[in-house]
Amino acid sequence: MLKNQLFSTEQEGFDYRKYNLLMQDDANIYYAGATIQYSWKDIFFTRAEFEWSQWKSDLLDKYTAIVPELSLRWIAGLHPLPKLNIEVQYHYEQRHKDIANINNLCTSISYDLKPHLKVYINGDNLLNRKFYYDIFHPAQGLNIMIGAALEF
Repeated sequence: MLKNQLFSTEQEGFDYRKYNLLMQDDANIYYAGATIQYSWKDIFFTRAEFEWSQWKSDLLDKYTAIVPELSLRWIAGLHPLPKLNIEVQYHYEQRHKDIANINNLCTSISYDLKPHLKVYINGDNLLNRKFYYDIFHPAQGLNIMIGAALEF
């Protein structure tokens, strides 16, 4: 039982536009999850995560709110050379009622130039889907980031 849970809701107004609201209500949440992972030497790893949730609230009976019902995440990494790291990640999240599901594929490649310096390239939302992490936080479309990281 969660007291004063904050929900993001989406309502259609009198002018047929959709409005985003924040509402607060008590909620009962039931959830279960599991994680399975495997690694081979220091060359390959994979991990799958699963979480199911069921939300009960008076608010959810009247409004459409962004609450996850099913979340699946799969991550695989490859370390073929001592300084090269490759990772692929897929995240699917089924939402309550009419809210768009999260369907996100990401990848990352990094190379250690020196002990404290690495260069990388990250790709996010490679499927170029439109979805919201939260009602006020839309995902960017397909995006690529190239950079360097310095640890000190």
